[in-house]
Amino acid sequence: MTVPAAEPVTLRLTTLDGQCIEAPCAPGRSVLDAAADARHLLPALCRKGTCGACQATVTDGTCTLGTHSPQALSPERARAGGALPCCTYPEGPLAISLPYERSRILTGSIAERTAAVTALERAGENLVRLVLLLGEDEQLAPGPTCTSAALPGSSTPSNGPPPVTACRRRGS
Repeated sequence: MTVPAAEPVTLRLTTLDGQCIEAPCAPGRSVLDAAADARHLLPALCRKGTCGACQATVTDGTCTLGTHSPQALSPERARAGGALPCCTYPEGPLAISLPYERSRILTGSIAERTAAVTALERAGENLVRLVLLLGEDEQLAPGPTCTSAALPGSSTPSNGPPPVTACRRRGS
């Protein structure tokens, strides 16, 4: 069994186009969370090891791969250096190769907005369609829009994202 780092360690992320991001990673923090703590938001969906959308490759260092679905990362791929940043915990300095370009990483913070729920419909098992109305002064940027929402009366895990995440193209 491996042991997570007891002190903060350096995390080095290299994108497909050769850009490097370095961030400190505190003990018990995942690679995904450490990057977010340093204001670098990596592409991810489930944030708990079930979808595989954040798949990357460890190029140097050692880490602990937390609980995850074998459909998200096969045992063979994990043995070959595959990692899921959402549930990968550095044991010391760690270098990871990301399978996308730097332009896919959002740097900075995400604006918080308040909206009114105008429709909530069941769209399938464990899936709902939620339509929000932004205030008069609120606007979305052109192009694809991704949203995380904390709904009144829902609980947000202390170590995870808000309970609702959705992506859409503007106008759809």
